[in-house]
Amino acid sequence: MQPLWLSAGEALDGTVMLLRYSGPVRTALQQLKFNSRRALLELLAVECAAAGKGLPSKFKNVLQQTDVFIVPIPTAENRRLERGFDIPQFLFSWLKAEYVWIELLLRTRETIPQYGLGPQERKINLENCFSIGGTVTGKTIVIVDDIFTTGATMEEAARTLKTAGAAKVYGLAMCGSIENYGQEQIKKHLQSEI
Repeated sequence: MQPLWLSAGEALDGTVMLLRYSGPVRTALQQLKFNSRRALLELLAVECAAAGKGLPSKFKNVLQQTDVFIVPIPTAENRRLERGFDIPQFLFSWLKAEYVWIELLLRTRETIPQYGLGPQERKINLENCFSIGGTVTGKTIVIVDDIFTTGATMEEAARTLKTAGAAKVYGLAMCGSIENYGQEQIKKHLQSEI
């Protein structure tokens, strides 16, 4: 699969999914996240970097702007400590050499894992769970995370960043499942590609 550009959501100005969340990628990420199979981390980071070479031109244009920050979605502290690593940090390390990587998003409270929650439950679970640890006024932000399913995590992060003054907020996920994104967003995306 070529990386997929999704048009704007509620707070996101667009999102790119590098790979589909299915087959071996899904299995590897689940093993990494839920069984702490750290050996898979490097393999997935290589896959992520390789897929990143095919970024859609719309997204390449975003990255070429001035004042662009790459901001990882922070892993809940208890899960990071349990695993011993932060997945987005490793998966997107290939961006650190070319772009300003800054950990601006902070978790204000623990959330339960999103896996197994429905779209509305995910939204409620994440409400007001982020704060900002720096200045974002007028900046373009690219949020990076491992999986994009319903978009709830990135939407909440984008909402927080825009409330703090960010001009534009985009998402970049290693993999995603457009099927879970919502019928209205899928229609919107497909219309924007015509």
